[in-house]
Amino acid sequence: MLTDWELRLAETMQSDRHRLRQQVRQLRESEKAKRPIDALLAKLDEGFRRSSARRESRAASVPKIEYDSELPILAKRAEIEAAIREHQVVIVCG
Repeated sequence: MLTDWELRLAETMQSDRHRLRQQVRQLRESEKAKRPIDALLAKLDEGFRRSSARRESRAASVPKIEYDSELPILAKRAEIEAAIREHQVVIVCG
């Protein structure tokens, strides 16, 4: 079963995950050693929050793909998509 930390990691930027995993490990070790974890917990929570916010911001800024309806190749779009699905190599000339 996935822990809360692992579930939260899936919502963060890929580039931040290694650092966040290390902080989770450090938190668990401190917990086992009965050391104070309040500061570590606050730092980790802030790291998760910032990384998740950055990921959401990037996802929201991805432009929507639009095709110019005047392009002649647009009439062959479905055919090209099928060819790409069915073959490893597709050469389109025009």
